[in-house]
Order: sequence, then C-alpha cells, then structure tokens
Amino acid sequence: MGFLDDKYDHHTRWREECGERFGTVFDLPVLKPIREIRRLVANTPLSVLDFGAGKKQSAREIYRIPSGRYQALDSDLESKSSYKSLDDIKKDMRFGLVIMDQVIEHVSVNECYSLISRLSESLTPEGFVSITVPNMAHPVRY
Repeated sequence: MGFLDDKYDHHTRWREECGERFGTVFDLPVLKPIREIRRLVANTPLSVLDFGAGKKQSAREIYRIPSGRYQALDSDLESKSSYKSLDDIKKDMRFGLVIMDQVIEHVSVNECYSLISRLSESLTPEGFVSITVPNMAHPVRY
C-alpha cells in the first residue's frame, strides 16, 4: 500500500466510525427554517437575537418577529443593529431564540466553538439556536 492508500483507508475508517456513532446526514431531520422559526416566535414570548442580521435586517419580516422582541447583531458599521459584537450584549441579557441565518459558514472552525459557547450563555434555559447554511444541492437558488 502506498502513502495515499493509507490516508484513504484512515479517512474511510474515520467516516465509518462517525456514521456508526452519529448516523448519516440522511438520518437528520430536514426542517423548513422559516416555518419552524415562525412557529417558535408565534407560540412563545421569545426575545430574539438575529446574529449577523445585515443592513436590511430582513429576518424580522421573514420570521414575523414583533419589533419589541427583535434584537440585531451585525458588525457592519452601516447596519442599524442593536449590537456590533457579542461584547456589547449585557451579561444578564437572555434570548429565547438566536437566529444565525447563513452566517456560520463565514466563521472558522476554531471560532465556531467559542461563538456557540458564548451564544449559549445568552440563551434562556428553554432557548434555541437556529443555524442555517446555504443549500449546496440547489446552488442556483442562492
């Protein structure tokens, strides 16, 4: 066996182990984020943080979030967001829902762990984080 064969075998074993331990991507439930987030917003008095809201802050309209329950975080200086960084959020502030709509893929793997940890500290005990990524199976739609 050559060097590449050894690497391939190691990679294949690792994927099989992950599949046995966590299942495959086909085992994951496929949810429609718009429907699920609207349901969460409608059925609970959640305070919502739109992480990476952008200038337009379109999540408020898309998900039908009342303005009194909507907070936006975006580092873009032109954005009229409530916060420019996680450091701007008071330590005792809690959100029932954090939306990361096509944001996480812009964050390095190492930063993801600390980001998710920080966001979880800002959640209520029954809170949720909604993370969406672009659907590469239908790239024309994005």
